[in-house]
Amino acid sequence: MTFGRPRSWTLARPLLAARAALALGAFGCGSDTGPTSVAAGGGSFSASIDGSAWTADVSNAEARHAQPGKYVLSGTKITGTSSLGLEIDLYNIAGPGTYPLGVGDKVFGGIGWVIAAEPPTYWLTPNSGASGTVSIATLTSSRIAGSFSYNAPAYTVIGNATGTRAVTNGTFDLPIRITGTVGAVATNAGGKMSAVIGGSPWNAANVNVTTGNALKIAGDNSSYLVGINLTSVTGPGSYALAMSPARILTVSGPSTNPTGLNCCWGGWVNVVDTVATLADVGSVNITQFGNGRIVGTFGAVLAGIPNTLAKGQLVIANGSFDLGIP
Repeated sequence: MTFGRPRSWTLARPLLAARAALALGAFGCGSDTGPTSVAAGGGSFSASIDGSAWTADVSNAEARHAQPGKYVLSGTKITGTSSLGLEIDLYNIAGPGTYPLGVGDKVFGGIGWVIAAEPPTYWLTPNSGASGTVSIATLTSSRIAGSFSYNAPAYTVIGNATGTRAVTNGTFDLPIRITGTVGAVATNAGGKMSAVIGGSPWNAANVNVTTGNALKIAGDNSSYLVGINLTSVTGPGSYALAMSPARILTVSGPSTNPTGLNCCWGGWVNVVDTVATLADVGSVNITQFGNGRIVGTFGAVLAGIPNTLAKGQLVIANGSFDLGIP
């Protein structure tokens, strides 16, 4: 039997759903929630797109700062009646550092767009958790500077884009325009979760934490959903996976294609002569649980769930999380 598999923990991907309505106004709409190109000036924004040099017009390059930790870097190059733009939307950014692209708005990082205006066509970093990176070297109240690279597959909800755009050697040095109420990033804002799953690196694109009768931590991307469910946990400590109190770790493929990743591991209970034992071995080690954040590490060897395509055990190594507590 399965034991507490967190099917309800699969996280929504609100960013992609919202883009369908927003993307039509991509050029000149001024929205902070969709790809935009706005009149700006005084900055530099350049990259190679599919190997060809691209530099935004000086009058069409800037960074907008709408909320604490949220920045939208945008630039457009206009050639005759056509234009080609790049946009990077960043979330939970409190200072310099290197952040992943291809993540949701609860994670430290953001997403990257390639936008063509004639006809309106879009490419967007997927929810892989590792579609690229942006490195911020300078961040002040008036300027942001750094470098970036990412791969953006066709965004087919709107337009007829095909293929994947490769954005490399990107650099930016942009003035910041305040467009909302800004201030310090909240202590519990943003998070990150990563591990090596079956020998391959995994980085969460979306994260979620709930507390109460049980501590539930979930992270997912386009490859795997990782769920941690710990009862009777209220503070730091080392917690071995067990049946009682219920402390389990599960891994499953994405809801859209579970069989592609052989589906499901963890949370299976073996019963022999009325004696029940958890088929998994591992632990979750919490080093901080308070002041708005939960921080720790995890690792396990998980059994495949019978009657699924999961074959054999799955090794989870070097797991870590640093998450805001809602």
